Amino acid sequence: VVEGLPRKTALMQGVSVKRIDEKEAVDLAPDLWSPQNHESEVVEGLPRYKLAPFEESDEDGQLTRFLCRFHTTEYEHGHKRTVVLGETLSTYPFNYELVNKRKAQATMITPRGKDNGKFWLSSLRFDCPVPNNGELRNIVRSGDGVLSDGTATIYVDIVPIRTSARFGTGEIYGTVDMFGNDITYGAANDGWNAGGFDPKQRWGDKHVLPLVEASGRWSNIPICKPPPSPPSKTEAKTSEIESGKEERENDVAIGGNGDGVSNAKKHTIAACLWASASFSTRGNTRTVTDTGARLIEWIEFHLLAGFDHFYVYDNTGAHTNETSLESILYPRFDKSEVTRIEWPSRVCNNNIPAHENTGERSSQYASECSCRQRYGQYTDWLAAFDTDEYLIPMGNYTSMKDVLLDAEKKGTNILDFRSTRAYPLHEFTE
Repeated sequence: VVEGLPRKTALMQGVSVKRIDEKEAVDLAPDLWSPQNHESEVVEGLPRYKLAPFEESDEDGQLTRFLCRFHTTEYEHGHKRTVVLGETLSTYPFNYELVNKRKAQATMITPRGKDNGKFWLSSLRFDCPVPNNGELRNIVRSGDGVLSDGTATIYVDIVPIRTSARFGTGEIYGTVDMFGNDITYGAANDGWNAGGFDPKQRWGDKHVLPLVEASGRWSNIPICKPPPSPPSKTEAKTSEIESGKEERENDVAIGGNGDGVSNAKKHTIAACLWASASFSTRGNTRTVTDTGARLIEWIEFHLLAGFDHFYVYDNTGAHTNETSLESILYPRFDKSEVTRIEWPSRVCNNNIPAHENTGERSSQYASECSCRQRYGQYTDWLAAFDTDEYLIPMGNYTSMKDVLLDAEKKGTNILDFRSTRAYPLHEFTE
């Protein structure tokens, strides 16, 4: 596990690339694998790529890490062939190195490979922009690329751009507007790299990326339908939601498509929750089986406190196949109030080997990332917390909606609530 950390860390560190043509790629790196007798395996007309300093890279390749190739399959005379729809360079939703620096950490990882306390549970997040190829973006946005039986027709291959990891603030790679005047292209001195990070020194001038066909990659990842918007109370009660055109048009309208369609969100505040009908605490010290009762109370309270909707990521399947949270949630709660997502993802032991704390939050953090990515488009505010945590409007506030509306007026986009251990005041309880 420890030996693999630098490679994993590198995937969270952006690199800069420049597009080049095939001739320049061959001139710069003649010893790289070339098609030769495998011409049919290589798609012609697509650009090649090389690592380049930030200021020389393409605008969409300044801080990237993956090459995304979109493709479909066509059948002709009984034979199938892959048709490439386009390639894009990945983007990060935030800069991992910048976040790490703001947490007052000198580095994401040290050469020893063990000092990674601030990100060892982090989920790797990146986006693959859909190529601007005719109606492709509209097809992906609407879900029309998925057949009625659920079969995807559009796929994406993800190719990691492989480099060594960067250690220390002296190797931070970014710009002045990100890190301040004291760090320009990693010019800070922390003792590990006195001269700062120099892309040309590390990568050289001829670091051409291998062809996709010669690269290790995640292949044929299906592009599924976008998650539907939760139904309204009327829709949930009448069960008249169609899975076809009407629902898809609603999804596009909620997200906004740049053509004058409203971007109004259906909800003001929603919550993401990772829960299991039963689970073991850290170190397997005891088994918890009262999630059902706690979950009902938790949802009921927060509905009264002004929450519009709850996305419950049901992790029960990681522990047992005999039960789930479905019978606890429905029909007690309306589907306009609660959406249950099957989430049987097991925890991965990403702690040091043989440690009793296996990093069980890895599954939880991944579910929260999924919730933000999939359902954030349908609400103005999105909260993530547990069933033993309650957000209570206090003072002149009787609803969390009012708390958030006042926060918006002050220009606040993120609220972090203090968590405190306390005993209940029994005179205020029933």
